[in-house]
Amino acid sequence: MRIPLRKRLPEGFPALRTCGGFELMQCSPNCRDLTRITCAWNAKDLRANLGGGQGKLYLVPIQKSLSTRPLALKGAESALKEKCNKCKKEILVRELRKHLWDCEDAEDEIDDSTLHTSVFETRPTTLGSSTTTTAVSSHVVLESTQGNLTTSAVDSLVSHSPSVVERSSTAMNPDPANPPSFNSSGEDSSIDTPLTMAEMSVDEVVNKTVHYCQTHDVHNPVEILRCFQRNIVTGRELEVESAHEPTEGETNYIMVDRSNLLQSSFDELSCLQDYRKTLEVQFYEEEAQDYGGPRKEFFRLVLMEIKSTYFDHGLRELMRENYTLIGVIYGLSIIQNGKISTFMTEEMIQSIFSTSELTPCLAELRDGLTKVGIYQLGCQLPLFLHLLRPSQAATLNVRKVIHFLKPEFSEEGSNNRKVENSVYSQFLKYLREVGSGRRAGLSLGHILQFTTGADNEPALGFRIQPSLAFVEATTSFLPSANTCICRLTLPRPSANHSLPTEKQLYNLYDLAFSNAYFGHA
Repeated sequence: MRIPLRKRLPEGFPALRTCGGFELMQCSPNCRDLTRITCAWNAKDLRANLGGGQGKLYLVPIQKSLSTRPLALKGAESALKEKCNKCKKEILVRELRKHLWDCEDAEDEIDDSTLHTSVFETRPTTLGSSTTTTAVSSHVVLESTQGNLTTSAVDSLVSHSPSVVERSSTAMNPDPANPPSFNSSGEDSSIDTPLTMAEMSVDEVVNKTVHYCQTHDVHNPVEILRCFQRNIVTGRELEVESAHEPTEGETNYIMVDRSNLLQSSFDELSCLQDYRKTLEVQFYEEEAQDYGGPRKEFFRLVLMEIKSTYFDHGLRELMRENYTLIGVIYGLSIIQNGKISTFMTEEMIQSIFSTSELTPCLAELRDGLTKVGIYQLGCQLPLFLHLLRPSQAATLNVRKVIHFLKPEFSEEGSNNRKVENSVYSQFLKYLREVGSGRRAGLSLGHILQFTTGADNEPALGFRIQPSLAFVEATTSFLPSANTCICRLTLPRPSANHSLPTEKQLYNLYDLAFSNAYFGHA
């Protein structure tokens, strides 16, 4: 006799019995939002809808949040106790670190490094009024939330979040006898001089972000990233808001060599003093102004080389000193609208964002992630780590690219509109050729990359909606692009230049979209 899945799951996760019902959810295609599973809850239908044995289910309690306290462990290790040096009580070893936070007799001489470790590695995370537990495996992730799982607007982050956060280490752990007082807006009234965002340390920015997410019930990992990005990045805006108003401000300016990308990137980034500033990338002998496009291209290319050189064939212990900069690059790409590469295995992620002993390479990688705040954020808000795991999202398809590239046509009924329609019709047919693999060496990602600098939609989306414009042909029907404003331009026929044959036109498109250099934007 087969037991229904709804009854089997609480056997593996006993807390589900008292949560007032739960839902099965999955990651939506081509994004990182969670959506309800609509198929029947049986093994056959779930396997068919979730990609066989590699699918990932999310069990979301409905009426009651789950406690962050781990289930009692069986065996001798769970019974080991140690005396607290402050209150002299016998405490379970696995609960001793948490006890140090709550011990009423704790004194200021508690080692700062111990407190720092507690904050970023073992202290339970509370999201708003909900207490959340995350049980992660390669197949099932158990998460609890009472908030909306879709991304919500956070435009009020700066104006509504506290202007002051607890200082790291000692200020985050004040004397229990004199706890800090907070006013109605959540600000620490014991600190008189508010810090500007640029004056805060990386740890303080992380704490500010965590405080905001907790007090505003932010549960979605993409929204957590958006909150963190608004706080952590300083200097010039990451991308232009308008095609007519390019932004100004300080940047971390680097020049890199496409033919020696890894070494030139390491050399340039190792000289930077403040990783929080917007990265501005210039490739050797290229004239493109970086308002977002070249930076996306840089992150995409350098992460591909990092994956190939440092991960595909195992960790390179003899080159372990490079893993710190790899962690910095990886973190910066996440923060600054670059590609979120998922080349780290689940085992690596679990090891890095825990208290377990690390290999030399992973220890260096953690140091790099710490420099840009990704490590601290992942430890305090474990749900954020969902972004780093291999995504179940589908690759680009023709429909998605057509949706991205909104055409800007001339007035209906005009002569220009007629020739634009003919060009657009050919372009749509060309997209289907590429999507079906009939244009050798080209993918739909090449077309999006040519237009925006990214070969897929960034986690936070495009600041400016990509578009498709038409211009009268003068010398050639080669497409051009302005990656700053994510615009692809296709030449249309004119009085002196008729539309080439389909074969000639497609060969020109092949030539343009296979060119990885930014000489046009």
